[in-house]
Order: sequence, then structure tokens, then C-alpha cells
Amino acid sequence: MDTEAGQLAAGREDAPPCEVSADNLAYVLFTSGSTGRPKGVAVAHGQLVHYVRAATERLGLADCKSFALVSTFVAD
Repeated sequence: MDTEAGQLAAGREDAPPCEVSADNLAYVLFTSGSTGRPKGVAVAHGQLVHYVRAATERLGLADCKSFALVSTFVAD
């Protein structure tokens, strides 16, 4: 990063505009499952939001609290 300091300093400091919908891809989970053949499972933002909301509600957490995952995202 030191060698690119000038280029980095000239870059934008604000976040570029972004429109994300619940159907947009959040991440891809790679697993071999029971077959032994690697495969990717696409998880959308909506699925991730649903998980976080359900865990927050179930654990009775107030806003701005944190928690350890009660299950892995593998369950997606």
C-alpha cells in the first residue's frame, strides 16, 4: 500500500451509490456436502436479513447489541 499511497489518496472517500435488493447475492458458500463434489450455494441478502432478524428476535436483543452466531451460515 505504501507504493500506491498517491493513487489511494486520489481515490474517493465516500461510498459509491449502491442499490441492493433482497434478491441480490450476499455471498456464496462452498461445500462438498455428502457427495464429495464441491458446489456453491448462493445466499441472497434477503435470506441473510431474515436470519439476523430471527436470531435477534429469538434472543431478545435490543438495537446495537452483538451476539455470537447461534448456528453457522452453513444452515442456509
